[in-house]
Amino acid sequence: MAKIEIDGVVLAYETFGEGDRAVIISPGGRYSKDTPGIPALAEKVAECGFKVFVWDRPNSGESDISFAAQTESLLYANMLAGLIRALKLGPATKVAPVDKLSVVLVAVFAVAFLGERPTMREWSGIALVAAGVIVLSLRR
Repeated sequence: MAKIEIDGVVLAYETFGEGDRAVIISPGGRYSKDTPGIPALAEKVAECGFKVFVWDRPNSGESDISFAAQTESLLYANMLAGLIRALKLGPATKVAPVDKLSVVLVAVFAVAFLGERPTMREWSGIALVAAGVIVLSLRR
């Protein structure tokens, strides 16, 4: 088992296989990377030529407890993007958009579930972030 610090939060993960392409498995809920079936799944995926990373999300398993984001979903997204960057699984220009998309998602969820009504200026900023994510995600 390995550990890595992302933005002050220590995350536990395990690696399976030696392939050139990476896959990350994120057990759901409060389940850890050691939950029965998860390591076996990782081994099977690795047998197909992948390098597989199985991680304990914050607040589960051997990873730190953290309240560093407004919601756990945002925390998980930020930590996953940080993990991808730290393990050099993809170029920062491809990983960062995934991380920053959380800004857009918070705004959409705030409107949909909390009844918030952003101003035109706020919508403009949200649209610019979304456009930036799209532009950075396009294949070159």
